Amino acid sequence: MPEILVMLKDILIVMDDIESEGIFRKAGLESEMTILREKITNGEPFHSYNPHSIATLMKVRRYIAIYLFIFLFYVLALV
Repeated sequence: MPEILVMLKDILIVMDDIESEGIFRKAGLESEMTILREKITNGEPFHSYNPHSIATLMKVRRYIAIYLFIFLFYVLALV
């Protein structure tokens, strides 16, 4: 999971949109993010010209990683 976050960050840097106004505040295009999610999940190559879609995917993936870590910590604490 962290590898995809690094890849998405690198895409934003290459696109030179890391400092775009509202980059992590404005939502990306839902239709584009659905396609990107499917491609990422299937390990297929992907691209996007919309920095907000990439940033939104980063936010979603980050939260999934955080909740997974909390869940694993909870499970390990029960053992």
